[in-house]
Order: sequence, then structure tokens, then C-alpha cells
Amino acid sequence: MVKTPDFKQLAPDEAGKRPYALYRDCYAYYAQNYTHLNSSFIYTISSLMNLMTFDASENVHLINERLLMMAEKTADTFYSTEKTYSNATGIKDR
Repeated sequence: MVKTPDFKQLAPDEAGKRPYALYRDCYAYYAQNYTHLNSSFIYTISSLMNLMTFDASENVHLINERLLMMAEKTADTFYSTEKTYSNATGIKDR
């Protein structure tokens, strides 16, 4: 079984070199400030692929309640928020 390296074991200066703010922020939050002794960022390659291909916006059209989404234009995941909002067609009053 092939596993990914543990992100928490990354040196802070190496984490600071990551190209996306999302990864740097994730490292600071989960690996430094709010880490749990029993948690790790080790995944099997197959489960990581499942996580990476999951798209929460696929079935958002089934939501029929108001949907509150907030995102900053400079966020690395802003594209996902826009896609989810545009797919939320089951909501009459967005």
C-alpha cells in the first residue's frame, strides 16, 4: 500500500515555499497551531485520489434551501465557490 508523506512533518521553511496560499495556511492551521497528537496527513494514494476528485458542487442543484457562501476573490478556491453557486439551481431565492 503506497502512502503519501505526512504534511505535518514538513519543516516550516519548506511549507513557506509552497506556491499556493491555501497550502501554507493549511500547514499553519493544522500542522502548527491546532494540531492533534493522533492526527496525521498521511493518506493512501487511492484514498487521496478519491478526496481530490470529489466535487461537492455536483449535486448542489438538489438543495432547495437558501445557500450562504462566502469567498474572497483572491482565495485559491474561489473558482469552486463560483461553480457551486452557479449550480445551485434548485434555490428560488438565492
